[in-house]
Amino acid sequence: MAIPVGCLVLPWKIKWERTRNFHFVKKVILPFVLILSIIVIGVGSYNKAITGKASRFPYVLCLKNQMTIPLFIWEPLRPGASLRFPATSYFMRDDSARYYLEKRTWKGFFTDEFKDIRRIFIFYFGYVLAAPVLFFLPGFLRNKQRAFKSFLVVLILACTCAAMPSMALWHYFSPVTDLVVLLVVWGLRTLACFLKHKAIKLVYVLIAIQVMSNMVIFVKSDRVESYGTPAQGQGFALEQYTRQQLINVLMQKGGKHLVIVDRDPGLLCEWVYNGADIDKQPIVWARSINHEEDAQVVAYFKDRRVWRIKVGH
Repeated sequence: MAIPVGCLVLPWKIKWERTRNFHFVKKVILPFVLILSIIVIGVGSYNKAITGKASRFPYVLCLKNQMTIPLFIWEPLRPGASLRFPATSYFMRDDSARYYLEKRTWKGFFTDEFKDIRRIFIFYFGYVLAAPVLFFLPGFLRNKQRAFKSFLVVLILACTCAAMPSMALWHYFSPVTDLVVLLVVWGLRTLACFLKHKAIKLVYVLIAIQVMSNMVIFVKSDRVESYGTPAQGQGFALEQYTRQQLINVLMQKGGKHLVIVDRDPGLLCEWVYNGADIDKQPIVWARSINHEEDAQVVAYFKDRRVWRIKVGH
């Protein structure tokens, strides 16, 4: 997103400042170099602390050692990844691999892209605010100004790049948020010019309808919940708890706790995650592996009450 926008803006800026070169260097080049240097040093230090090399990103190391599916759809599967946990193995080798292999076919690619576009369209636009954009889109495409053509090229380029990973997650499209906002504002502005004095009230109505529809969608959206069954003899009042319900119960009990989770491999709702400073957390979540390794975790957290939970759908 930054490179094509910079290519559009900088030539104009350089032309505007061509008679004031030192001013341009002081106001544009030096701040750019300073900010970029701070970013490179910070990211390099972070990478070295985790992976041992300033140029090696943690995500790349994770891809190499843990993930069987590649980052992009044109790369082959990685059969040699080391997967210790059944849940991780199921996610990588069964669920994600099936999606990856399907997306590598033309039919699967366009089917998945259509689903992604539909979800992303609803998420970023909503049907109400998209109406003015779609209505005036032919005029937008016929616009002869360079900025509009460049805008369209950048939007298509960014969406195409975001669609190329094996699993195109929604947040991959977050760089186009500013373009979407610009497009929505352009649609509302064009509507205002088209309807003149009646437009302001209509724009307010459209925004109000969009906000209310978002609230309705949020309330009615499906909640994927998983339930944990405590081991017998642990003194829980109910047979099953959600993760948040279990947290509430343990916090009421006070003290420090260790929850060892035996999870259904096919379950996508994760229970085992902790705060950054694990040792200081009131509740520590650990995945059950086998009796010997579970015993090592219990021995390490010897000052905590231990609870065992079986998690399923």
